[in-house]
Amino acid sequence: MMQILMINKSLPEILSLRSQWELIVEDFKLQDYNGTITNLKWFVKYGVRSNRFRPSFEEALRIARIIIDEVNSYEKTNISSIHRTS
Repeated sequence: MMQILMINKSLPEILSLRSQWELIVEDFKLQDYNGTITNLKWFVKYGVRSNRFRPSFEEALRIARIIIDEVNSYEKTNISSIHRTS
């Protein structure tokens, strides 16, 4: 399995990756084409079923994993001005 190097990305970098992902998958078979975390997680888990032979599938999968990992790392960060209820 490919190791993903974790480097904290800025919000504009994450949004740019999301736009790249949305462009790559516009012709894929998905439940939804918006680059939300829920859709990215669905794609990582189930997207291989109908899309593994499509051009750029591996790139879309790599981008989705990077975005998910980045969001997870931000959620674990304790920011004093944000109140989280979970």
